[in-house]
Order: sequence, then structure tokens, then C-alpha cells
Amino acid sequence: IAHLPDMMSQTTIIHLKNVFVRWGCPDNGPQFVGKAFKEFELNHITTSPHYLQANGEAERAVQIAKRIFKQEDPFLALLSYKATPLNATKSSPAQLIMGRQLRTPIPTLEKTLAPKWPNLKCVRQADRKAKAAYKFHFDKRSSTQQLPVLYPGDEVTVKLDDKQGWTTLATVQESHQTPRPYLIKTQDGMLRRNRRHLKFVTGQSNQGTDTLDNPSTPAEKKDQSPVVKTSSGRIVKRPSCYRD
Repeated sequence: IAHLPDMMSQTTIIHLKNVFVRWGCPDNGPQFVGKAFKEFELNHITTSPHYLQANGEAERAVQIAKRIFKQEDPFLALLSYKATPLNATKSSPAQLIMGRQLRTPIPTLEKTLAPKWPNLKCVRQADRKAKAAYKFHFDKRSSTQQLPVLYPGDEVTVKLDDKQGWTTLATVQESHQTPRPYLIKTQDGMLRRNRRHLKFVTGQSNQGTDTLDNPSTPAEKKDQSPVVKTSSGRIVKRPSCYRD
């Protein structure tokens, strides 16, 4: 983690060099798009632009970093975070990356600072189990809805981050190789967006599905009961079970 006083390129480069010298240079994962991987029909899957939920683990790490820098002493807060065991793995970030616990201002026994790698196999299993539990409870709480599939030629409206509402019209060109994203064509060119950012334009056939994003509903019957007011002038609304 590095504090950026500004967003200038030179400032970013200096901090990146510091990270690379300490932990090594990244390779951007070229091994996952090489010829050998293509021969085995393995695909390097990337997330949709502007769809932060698809990269939730990285976004959570960013939130933690921002919260650390808001503390009175960010460096002491960072040290405390690196020395605190995680709930899922029961090992601290320092143990997972360096194989030893860090000394903090909190008094501790010398033997707890001795180098000792955690069982990485058990750590991975615990991490997968915790993520599966998080996903189960999130899906149960959020009541996710399966959106209908879009086909090439379908007219849609697009929700863009820099605009309010669903005002941008587009045409679906094709479904992308990764799950749920679509390639669409707008007046400004081609875009890749997640299905959540697209709303099917009603009034056209959706080739193979009768479910629409905005299905028409019959007009509700208006309540013909007389309006009753209290002495203070507030309208009394009868419970729905007594309206029929």
C-alpha cells in the first residue's frame, strides 16, 4: 500500500518501483493467453467494464486500504492489519506472505515471532469455504433475479456511469466470450457491458424468451372506497386485507 499525494504519472511510477523492488515485477499474466493454453482451450476471463461486483475481492482490498489511511497514524494501522489473523484463514497477512509474525507495540511472547509457515493447503481450503459461505448468504439476502438473454439485433437502452437514467440507445451485436457481458453498438462506437447495464426495449420480439425486463402489467383497480379523515385531517388508509 502506498499513499499517493496526487495522481500524476511520475508519482505513481515512483511508488510502483518501490513495490516492484520489494516484491518483484508483475507479469500481467501472459502465461494465461499463450499458445499452449489455447491448444487446451483454456480462456483468460476478464470482467466487464464498470461492473465492480465482478471484482469484489479487489474492491474490498481497496476499501480496507482507504480505511487504513484515514487513521491518525496510517503506518501503525497498516502494521496492525498485517499482524492481525484473518477470520477465514486464522493466519495474518504477514504470516501468509513472509512466513512469520510481525512485532507490534502490543507485548507478545518471543516464541510467537519465530518463523513458521502456515499449512498453505489448509489455508486455501478455509479460504474457499469462507467465500462459498459469503456467496450463499449474499444470494439469500439479495434475492437475485435471472435476466433474460439478449440476442444480436435486439434494441436496448444502456446505463452509463456518466449519465443519469437509461437514455443511451444501443443495438446488441454479439454475446461476449465471458459470462453475461455483451458487445453493443451506440452512436459513439462499440462498448462491452454487463447484462445488468442493459435494459431490453419493449415492443419487439426477444427471440426465444417471453420474459422482459419491464413486462407490462394490467392496470390496477382503483380503490373506490370513500376517503376517511381523522380529526387532525390525516387520511385513514384501510389495510389491504379489508379493501376487497
